Amino acid sequence: MIKGYEKELTSIYENIRVEEEKKLKKRRSEIEEKHPEILEMDNLIQKKSLNLAMSILKGLNELELKKLKEEITELRFKKYEALVASGYDQEYLTLNYRCHKCKDQGYIGNSKCSCYKSKLVSLYYKDSDLQDTLRVNNFNNFDLSLFANYRISDDKYTPRKI
Repeated sequence: MIKGYEKELTSIYENIRVEEEKKLKKRRSEIEEKHPEILEMDNLIQKKSLNLAMSILKGLNELELKKLKEEITELRFKKYEALVASGYDQEYLTLNYRCHKCKDQGYIGNSKCSCYKSKLVSLYYKDSDLQDTLRVNNFNNFDLSLFANYRISDDKYTPRKI
């Protein structure tokens, strides 16, 4: 792969992530304005999740960890119910990914994601001017009437049948 494409692809993915983060911020602001109690639940879930991680590191007993996990699960259900009751999707306060496989990173581990390969092909087409050609010259614009409906000389089939 030519290095120029890698920089361009990195920029594309960075722009996607920034755009989706802005959209999430806007959704969070909307919820904060219209339904602040939902955002409070979401913030509490984040705090309790952080406490859970810290508790695991501290080595708290299984019973306390289980109780904390149940509290988080219960809060999530309440948040989802409140979102749906207010006319929103339950994932409204979640970051949306355009590619759920790589989470808009372009890579899954050390392997290139299919979306990365697709974007790379699009860049190749764009730079080779094939993109404009393929917009016009494709099977959607194929005109079968240009081919004769009768056999030419000793051919077994008509040009349309071939």
